[in-house]
Order: sequence, then C-alpha cells, then structure tokens
Amino acid sequence: MDQNFASSSLSKGVLLSVKFYTSCRREPRERKERRWFSWPNDRHRFRNEMDAALLDRIVQVITAAHSGNASIDERRAEVGLFDELRNSSQIQVAIQVAVALATGTHGHEVAGSGGNEYVSSQLTLMGYGVLQHVAGNRWDELSAGERDAMVGLCFSLLEGLCGGGAQQQQQQQQQQARSALMFALRSKCAVLFAIVIKRHGAAYASESIKRLVADEAKYVNVPHAKSAYQAIVSLVFKYLVDEVYMFAGDMGGVHARDMLVCMATWFPEILRFTVNALEDNFKVYGEAQDAYGKKNAMFAVKTALESGALYGEVAPAGAMYASGFIKAAGYFLSMPDSISIQNPQDLADIKSSSCEILKCVGSRRKTSDENQEDFSRGMQEVGMFLTQVAGELLKNNPEERLSFEGEDEEFAFEVVDAMVELGRTHLQDALPDEAGRFAFLEHMLSFAKHSYMPLASRSLGLWYKLLQESASSVASGGQRSVLPSEAVLFLMQLAAEQLQQRNCKVPQLDDEVPIYFDDFEEFKEFITAYRQRLSGIVRYSAVALPDQALHTTVSRLTDAISQAKVATNSVSASAEAQSETMEAARGALEAAAVFSESTVKAVWDAVNAKALSDEAKMARKHAFCQVLEPIYSATIQLRVGDAKLLLSQAKALSSLARLITLRPDLAKDAYSNIQDMLVNCIPLNPGEHEVPPPLPSEPWREGSQARVAVATVFLDYALMCQEGFLSLLEEIAGNVSQLYEAGRIRPGERNLLMDGILASAVTGSPQLQETVIDWSLQMTKASWASASVQQAISGPESFVKTYLPTRMEGSDVRVGGAKERYRMNHELHHIERTMRRMATDCSRQVLTKHMMWIVPHSLQVLLCISALTTARGRELLGPAVGILDLSQQEKALYLRRVGVRLAPVPGDANAGDYSSVGGETVSSARGWLRHCMEYVAHFLGLLTSVVPACLSTIPKLNEAGSLIYSHVESMDHRILRIFVRHLTIPAVRDCPAEHMAAWVLPSLSILAPHMKVRLATAWQSLNPAALGQDGFPQVSAHGQFSAHGAPQVNDEDVINDRLVRELSGEYADLLKAVADRQSQVPLLQNFFVADPQGGLALAHAALEGMLRPDESAYRFAFFCKALVQLAPSDAALYQFVGSELLYTAISSLSLEVMACRHSEVLAMIRDIVMQQVDDPQSQVHKVLPMLPGVGPENLAAFFTAMKSTRSDKEQRNQVKLFLLSSGGTGAFTALEKWKPPGGASTVQGVKKRPARVPKSQAEAEADDHLSGEITRHLLSST
Repeated sequence: MDQNFASSSLSKGVLLSVKFYTSCRREPRERKERRWFSWPNDRHRFRNEMDAALLDRIVQVITAAHSGNASIDERRAEVGLFDELRNSSQIQVAIQVAVALATGTHGHEVAGSGGNEYVSSQLTLMGYGVLQHVAGNRWDELSAGERDAMVGLCFSLLEGLCGGGAQQQQQQQQQQARSALMFALRSKCAVLFAIVIKRHGAAYASESIKRLVADEAKYVNVPHAKSAYQAIVSLVFKYLVDEVYMFAGDMGGVHARDMLVCMATWFPEILRFTVNALEDNFKVYGEAQDAYGKKNAMFAVKTALESGALYGEVAPAGAMYASGFIKAAGYFLSMPDSISIQNPQDLADIKSSSCEILKCVGSRRKTSDENQEDFSRGMQEVGMFLTQVAGELLKNNPEERLSFEGEDEEFAFEVVDAMVELGRTHLQDALPDEAGRFAFLEHMLSFAKHSYMPLASRSLGLWYKLLQESASSVASGGQRSVLPSEAVLFLMQLAAEQLQQRNCKVPQLDDEVPIYFDDFEEFKEFITAYRQRLSGIVRYSAVALPDQALHTTVSRLTDAISQAKVATNSVSASAEAQSETMEAARGALEAAAVFSESTVKAVWDAVNAKALSDEAKMARKHAFCQVLEPIYSATIQLRVGDAKLLLSQAKALSSLARLITLRPDLAKDAYSNIQDMLVNCIPLNPGEHEVPPPLPSEPWREGSQARVAVATVFLDYALMCQEGFLSLLEEIAGNVSQLYEAGRIRPGERNLLMDGILASAVTGSPQLQETVIDWSLQMTKASWASASVQQAISGPESFVKTYLPTRMEGSDVRVGGAKERYRMNHELHHIERTMRRMATDCSRQVLTKHMMWIVPHSLQVLLCISALTTARGRELLGPAVGILDLSQQEKALYLRRVGVRLAPVPGDANAGDYSSVGGETVSSARGWLRHCMEYVAHFLGLLTSVVPACLSTIPKLNEAGSLIYSHVESMDHRILRIFVRHLTIPAVRDCPAEHMAAWVLPSLSILAPHMKVRLATAWQSLNPAALGQDGFPQVSAHGQFSAHGAPQVNDEDVINDRLVRELSGEYADLLKAVADRQSQVPLLQNFFVADPQGGLALAHAALEGMLRPDESAYRFAFFCKALVQLAPSDAALYQFVGSELLYTAISSLSLEVMACRHSEVLAMIRDIVMQQVDDPQSQVHKVLPMLPGVGPENLAAFFTAMKSTRSDKEQRNQVKLFLLSSGGTGAFTALEKWKPPGGASTVQGVKKRPARVPKSQAEAEADDHLSGEITRHLLSST
C-alpha cells in the first residue's frame, strides 16, 4: 500500500468514524453462523495478558479489509468481526479485547509499511465501538463491579486523550501527527462516557459530573491538555443531555425521572463549565502560535457552542442567561473585524452554532420554577442580539450577499429562522420598548421583500403567526392586537404585491426551474407553499381589518381589469410589446383573483361572526354590498378573448359569489353575463361541441379549461344563492337546452350548468324537483333507449366496434369512436352528479323511478368493460389493448417520480393525455375507460344510501349482484379495487336488510374464495428485492443490475408491490365493513349460514392478511375479532377460533407493523382465552402449551390470573406479560418496547425462550446484497 493511499484512507476512515455513534444506538444484529475467529475459553475479567492468537487474528482481519486490493469477502469479514465482538456471549472477553484495542495496549505491531497508521486507527475505533455497544445495549449483563470498572475506564480513557505533565511534549508531537484521529477519539470517548453515566443511574451521574468539573484544575498549567479536557468534557455533557432527553427508551420510569432531576440540578454547573471552556479556549486560540494549538482550541470552542445549542433546547432560558451563554453567542455573532479566525469554515460554524443557541432559547417557554427576571433578561438579550445581527446583514448590498450562493446566504437563513422563533413566541417580552420592536419587525419586513424567494419565504412564518393571533383576537370580540393596524395593512398590501411580482402561479412542467431548486417537484412544492402562506397573510389581515381589505380588493381588481382591457384591445406595432402587455395583464388579474379569494371569504366570516349583534351584522352586510357591487359589475362585464385572462376572471367572479347571497336580485343578470362569457369569449367551432380534436393542442386545452371555469361560476352562484335562482330555473333550463342543441356549449359545460340548476332546485317544491330531475335526465334517457346504443352495449364485440375501433397511422395507434365515448362519459358523469346533488327526501322517489332504466343499462356497461379484461376482450382490442394497462402518469405516481418528464410510449403519439377522454390516442381511450368504471361504480354504490327503495324495482336483482363480478378472474388489481372500494363496501355498509340477500351476498360469495386465492398468489409473486426495511417498498430506478444470483429490482416490481398492498388494504376494509354491519342478524352470521364455504374463505383470508408485512395487517384483525364474537353460535367456527385464529393472532405479534396496533390483537387473544378457558376440550388448551418455555404450571398460573380479574385492561396486560415471558427476547417484535405498568408479572416461573436461530451465511449475504441493490437503485433514480 502506498503512502498516498494510506493518507487518504486515514482521512476517510476518521470522517466515517463519526457515524459510529448512531450505529451503536441501534439494536444489535443477529449473530451469523460464520465466525471469523474463535473465542478463548478463559473468561477472566479485564486481564492484563491477552490471547496473542486472538489479537493476531483481529489485526489480520482489519489489515486485510483496508488494504488497497481488499476483496468483498475480506471487507465482509471486518463487519462480521465487529458483530462477533459486540454480540459475543462472553461479554467479559469482548470488553477486554475492546479495551486493549481502544487503548492501543494489545502489544501487536501492524504488518505493512504505508498503512500502519490507518489500520491502527481502525483497531482503536473498533475498540470504542464495541465498548459503546456493550454500554448501550448490554449493560444489564454486567455485574455491579464491572459497571464500576466501566466508569473508571472512562475516566482513564479521558485522561489518556488529554496527556499533560512530563509527557506533554511527546503527547503534543503524537497529537500533531495524528490530529484527525485524536479529534475523532475525543468524540468516541465522550459518547462512551455519556452512555455509561446514563446507564449507571442518577447517583453515579451526580458524582461523575462533580468529578468532571473538579478535574479541570489538574490541567490549569498545561494549555493544550486543558483545551483537550474542556472539549471532551463539553462533549460528554452534550451527549449526556442527548442520551437522557432523546434516547430515554432504555431507562425505566424511575430511572428516567431520577436522571432528569439530576440533570436539572446540575445544569447551572454544566453551563458554567461550558461557558468557561468557551471563553478560555477562544482566548487560547488568539494567543496560540502553532497550528495544532489553534486547531485544538478551535475544536474546544466549536464543541462548547454546539453543546450550548443543545442545552438551549432543554435547559431553562433563565439558566442560559445566568450562565452567560446568551451573551457569548451574541458576541460571536457580532465579532469585531479585529478578531481574526483563519479558517472561513470555522467562522461559519461558530456563527451557525451561536445563532442556533439564540433560536433555541428564543423558542422556550418559562418553566414554573424559573426565575422571572432571568427569563425576561434572557429573552431581551436574544432580541437585542438578533436585531443587531439582522441590521448588519441588511447593510452593504444585501441583494447580492444574501442571495443564492451569496456570501451570507446560509447565515441569513439561520438568522431569519431564529427571529421567526423569537417573534412567534416572545415578541413583546423580548422587545418591550417600541423602538427595538419596530427595528426588529422592520428587519423582518426587509427579509420578506428580498428578491431571493427562499429567504423571503422563511420570514413569512412570523407574519403568518402574528396576523393569525390578531385575527383570532378580533374574531373573538377582543380589542388587543399584536400588531398595530398600520402594520397589518402594510402586510396585506405587501402580500398582494408579492403575489403579483413573484408571479406565484402553480408551476407547469414546461416552466423553467430556478437554479436554486434541485428539481421541478421541489420548485412546485415551494411555490405552492409560498402562495398559500401569502394567501394566509391576506386572509388574516382581512379578518383584522375587514373594511380596508375590501377596499384593497376593489383597488387591485380595478387595476387588473384595466390592464386586461388594455391587453385585449391593444393594437401594438410590436408583437413583443403586445406579448409583454398580455403577460403583465395575466399576472395582475391572477394575483388579484387570488387576493380576492382570500379577503372576501375572510370578511364574509367576519360579517357573520357570532359575537356580533344582529344590528351590527346587518350594518356590515350593507357595507359589504356597497363596497363590492361596483367591482362585481366591472368584473362580470369584462370581456376577454385570452384563455388565461378568462380563467382568472372566472376565479375572481367565483370569489365574489357571496355578494349574490345578499343581493339575489342580481341572479338574472349574473346568469345572463355568465352565459354570454361562456358562449362568446372563446366560441366553439362548428361541430366542436360533439367531440374534441383527435390530438388536442395546448391552446385548445387552455380554452377548454377557461370555459369550464366560467360554467363553474354559475354553479358557485347557485350554491350560494339557491332561492335567488328558483324563479329563473325554467328560463335557464330552456336556454341551456337551446345552447347545447345549437352546438355552442360542450357536454361537460352543460353538465355544470345543469348541476347549478339542480343545486338551486333542492330548495324548491317537490313538484319543481321532479320537473328538474326529469328534464335533466330526459336527453340521457332518450339516448340510452336508442337501438344503436342498446346494440353497442349488447356484448364486448359490439362494444369495441362502437366505442373502441382501432386503426394504424404509421406506427401510431388511433382509437375511433371518439364521439360516442365523449357522449357516454358525460352522460354517466351527469347521472352520478344528479344522485349526489339530489339526495333529499323529496327527490328520492323521483330518482327511484329513473333507476329502473339507469341501473340495468349501467350494469350492462360495466359488464362490457370488465369483459375487455378477458382473453377474448384483449383479442378484440387488438393494438389498443394498452388501454387496460397503467398510464405513464400512474406509473410515475406509484414510483413517486412526480415532476419528471415522461418518456414517449411507442405507438402512442400523445401518451398521458387525460385532458380529453374524446381524443383518439390510446391514453385518451384509457382515461375514458377509467372514468366510466368509476362513475358507474360510484353511483351504483350510492343506490343503497340515496335511493334504497329502487332495489325493489330492479328486475332480477340477485342476478345484478352477481353480474358485477362475473369477470373477476381476469380483472387486474386496479379494476377490482375500484369495484370493491366504490361499489361493494358502500353496499355492505348501507344496504337495507331486506335486500341484503339479493344485492350483497351474491357479490360476497364470488369475492370470498377468489380474493383468498388472489391475495395469496399475489403476495407470493412479489419480488422481495423490491421491499425495503420492515417490508415496505422502496422506490426503484430503471437499473437492471443483478449479481450473485439475486433477483432484479425494476419498476414493475415496485408497482406490482404497491398495487398488491392497495388491494390488500381495500379487502381488509371490506371485511371490516362486513364485521361491523349489524342488524337483527349480523351480516357475517347471515353469510356463514348462506355460504359456509364462503365464510371460511373470508376467515382464512383474514388470517393470512394478519401475518403479512403490511400496514393492512391490523385491519384484518377487526374482522377476526368479529369471528370470536360469533364463535359460540357455531361448533366448527368455535374450534377454528380456538386453534387457527389464536395461533395466528399470537404469531402476528412478531410483525413490526403491529407495533402501534398490538392492543387490538391482545384484546382479541384475551377474548378467545376468556371465551374458552373453562372448556377443557377447547383448542386453547392445545395451542398455548405450544409456546416455547410454557409448562403446565405457567399455563395454570396464567389462567388463574386471567380469571381473577374482570378488568379488560388488566386481562390484556396479563396476556402481554405472558407472551413476552414465554416467547423471550425478540420473539414478539410488536411488544418489545412495552414496559409493564405495575412492575412484575403475576405469572411466576415462566422459562425464558432460547435465542432465535441465527441466519445462515447465505441468507446474510443475500440480505446484504439486496440492501446494497436497493440503495444503488435509489441513488441512480431519475
């Protein structure tokens, strides 16, 4: 190994060593069968003479693993060696080896020349890693003497790392030569010390802290040693706080409480020590002449500041102030230029940690026993320092310095975050004087107006919170506001300006992504959140100042309308100038519409506030109308031909819909203008209303979207003022019919207008509702009754011929029948909307008579669509068979690749087109098929809740129930999930009992045996390499690399995994609905009587579901619990519950996915035991003895304990204790972290279960390989 390689390897090794802290906190891995060396039989504790052969083997393994040409087996050997040391059953020998490695006293020279230093460092780090693991995870295995010895070892290691005395010169030279390793070892030593102190308990913690503080005096005359000591002890205190407050799971309740009391007692001394260390070492840094001395002191300074940032999260703010930590942080944030720090990164780290201290302290609340004066002064210091720092940042060209890759970009983020935390929590306390508070808020406003959006966005959090508090105060009738009215008005106007200037529209995939965002998805997420935050500021400002908000809305809409008129009527000589004018008008009108949406709703809520008297409400409503009516008239009379302008105009009109509530006399004029905008602003070409273009262009899409938005305005107005349109419904209905017959509106727009008519008719008389429903459905009824439509849905052949005929244009597939598909799509959609809108008592009878022709026709459509999934159906589709597959967008969603431009699909020129279901591409036909399935499933699912009486009128109802799943064998998971979710589950939940046998049971009889087989087969087909930790799938990339015979991980594996999990979850919800449905005879019992084999299929599917590594596992348990309640009524079910169900329930507790839901399973086990414990012939008495470590005495004690109490909670605890004690460590993953509330179990003498069988070497290597493959795919994902 050459010297350069050794040097670079040493650097990498030291950098990686910092990860040991995290790794040692994890649970130990299971021991592998393969052993890299043999342990000696001698088990003397802390021997002075080590087994030479053992240490030789360790050195050889490490040396081989870190050689330049190390093989994968040699590197695995190092990992196996580390695991062997950590998990050895001979823990004393492991400690002895680790001490020798950590202290370098093993007495063995490392072979080789260039790599000695690096390999030695790896031996040392391994020793520390083993010691940390033993202290953190195997402390209970140590005797009292060994625990005391661990404390002494920690002090010895600490002193060894500091040096001093006669050895100072030699130690200093060694440290300079190995400085990187020494700094890493200090951190390792501190982690070990902190873990040992925590595990040893509060009494030892107090003594250790006291000694650590006192021993500082030993190094007063040795500067380098003192710096090292202060740095290490500061790290010890930091990690100790981390262990006690963040990693308290391995401490019992009393132990944890005592440690918290101990830390609270010693915090003043810990803070004092750390501040002294900070001051001493910063002074040493300035005086030191040698590079190592400066580096040593700087390490101590940064360590102390990092510790302070952590203390700020848990220590009382008053204690932080009294210790001088806040003052020190403020000093470092505003250090004079005369103080020179050589390394820019050191300066950045110091400022970052100092800012973090102020941020943490500024977010703290006062504790009950805290000194009020110290707390207040501390907050005032934080406010003063942050104001000063912000003022300095905003000087000297802040636009450049605080922008992307600017000199102070990251620091500005940290300062703003700290100011937001302080301002949200303690604005008044931290800045009691008005001048200081004004300066603080002025700086935050400057940040909010900064051109760098990520920085401006961070500052909005403060204003959002302050305005929210002001709005809440006003809404509750209070007078106190955090901000003065002038500031609220300024913020409202600022947010409006930002909405317009930033062009905060939702980004599209074609938009340019700013350089400071990694990808489109991040950009889109940021802009969406930024826009919402600005809208929130506008909304809360409007609540606080409703009158000013309305006038500002009027002003902005007036300006935007003026710009829109200029852009529309502009006849510029320059196309470029005209384009700029149009873009400015678009931005202004969109921003004004967003502003209006936020303000008008907020003011409307304030107008109707409960705290107001009736007179006050009337006065505010009058003012509301007076202010908004002129701008409403100007907005609704605006006529533009640009699609984007029209879309924004429609949004603005929708935001003013509340005006119509107070002025119903405007309803007629409103509809007249809406109809004129819809028909004339972007008129349709002849024949365009029947079917869209085969390949819709972008302008066509924008125009279509704008027209839909205009039609939606009428729906919004009808919902807000239902009575206002009642007298106009006949006239509006006639106009809609006339426009549609003349080809001036599309079917989707007609549906929206009819939806508005229905929404208004809901408040009318029964006769009016009947008339409106009959009118809205007459066109669909006539269409469906035609011979051509009846012939088209008579079978899959005629269905494909009419709706999905295909032809080839070069290499592209073209799907005909667009006109017929377009019409059917909107007919089905209108029926669904009608059922949802007219769910009133008056309209149910009218809808019932229409179901006689709607339901049979819809079922026939559903049968034809499901028949396409069969082999014959796929053959009929021919080149268009791709309509049954996932679209590119759906695949991207399953793979979580949102915002990635999709690759073109061969044979489909416009893949992913969902804007028009009437197009001629495969994607359009796919979208149509999906929409039709969902519409039919939705309104068939609504039958039982909206029009249950219709079930008596449907001919051959029992055949209809079976018809739905007649092609279930060929359906893919997605289609089947749609049927189960939207059709069967609502039917199970809401179907009247008298129709259950005909409408629900036939479907269950088909689904039960099929789903049992389907799910079992589907889960067996999953590629285990596509699963991540805990069995959950990870996003895979496009790579197909495979090695060592392991299965490949590709996109299809991940998609299939998610589809199977979705279907499993949906089926679990169906079974839960079946279990929950109660009537005179529960549905589950009724089904077992009607179809015993189907009932058993449901039960077996639920049992299998409980044992799968999926989130749906606990949901299957709900169904199983219903089986327990039903068991006494059936002998076979009684035996099934006591045997298979009990066995499965116990086994399911080994799944990690049950960790948060194990209480339901324990309750079920309790129910089974209590149900059958007194029956000596029950299967319970055969299953429980099968548990390892359970004997007759244990079982008898358990049964006695269960019968001795009637408390459900106590019985559940007894079950938990019994299973934990019988299964042993690791047997029941879901129960591992549970602690018994009352201490010891009442079940005595239970034997411990032997350790789990370790994985074979082949299994371990396969696991390692698959983990690496998943990581590689994730990193290469596009």
